[in-house]
Amino acid sequence: MWRRNNARRFPFLMMDPQHRPGIPAFGVFAVHQALGSLGVGFLAPFLVYAFVEVLQVFFPSTFNTHWAHFVLTEIPGFPVQAVLGFSLGLNLARWWKQPSGQWAWILPGIWFASLFVLLPISAFESRMGHFFGTACAPKMHCFDQIVATMPAIAAASYSLGTFVGLRFWPGQNTRGNGLRR
Repeated sequence: MWRRNNARRFPFLMMDPQHRPGIPAFGVFAVHQALGSLGVGFLAPFLVYAFVEVLQVFFPSTFNTHWAHFVLTEIPGFPVQAVLGFSLGLNLARWWKQPSGQWAWILPGIWFASLFVLLPISAFESRMGHFFGTACAPKMHCFDQIVATMPAIAAASYSLGTFVGLRFWPGQNTRGNGLRR
């Protein structure tokens, strides 16, 4: 519906992705990179706190800002950011059809790997606990997981969502004007 109503106002969005004018390949990759790592990290708190505001009406003692903070930063593996990154990558891949989103994990992965190797921590087990467990948490004034692990997990899940979106929804039936049939 949106595509049909806005085809005249935004004709460049209705074109095939390979023929869009003015968007070089590096620019598309930079957009995917920003959305996959930083965009998910900034969008997740807005969505969780909005969700908490709605749930506080029905369950005032259970869902509060402390619960939202716990869900966003204290659970190892950052599941909210992972699910949000996957769904964002999946939906953008279905709409935009750009394969460069599959590679959004590379820069945050390099950043994470360099911190994982170069940060001075004594043993491998404590290093795993530091980046993936509860040995380093914001409540202990340790932000290494927020700076390194969360962007890497968000970008990896975004890339996985893009991969799934391109593989399971590969084509788009279009007429000559770019609208779906």
